[in-house]
Amino acid sequence: MSLQEKYCIIKTIKHAFSSKVDITVDFGMEINFSKEFETVEKFTSVVDALNYMSAQGWELVNSISSGTILELHHIMKKRSTE
Repeated sequence: MSLQEKYCIIKTIKHAFSSKVDITVDFGMEINFSKEFETVEKFTSVVDALNYMSAQGWELVNSISSGTILELHHIMKKRSTE
């Protein structure tokens, strides 16, 4: 068995004049992560979402602004054996 890295993007959009944050997750074509996907999208805090993903074995690689202060993309990776 060899170690492989899987990647996902957590996209966070903060609402102006509010503390509310919409969170979506893109695992690409991978369908094995549906439980993690559903759980993360229920969070309303970026920190809660990142902490949850870390507890699931994901590591934050980079956070990128989409050009506005209200939208960020967090690139995460997870090592797996397959």
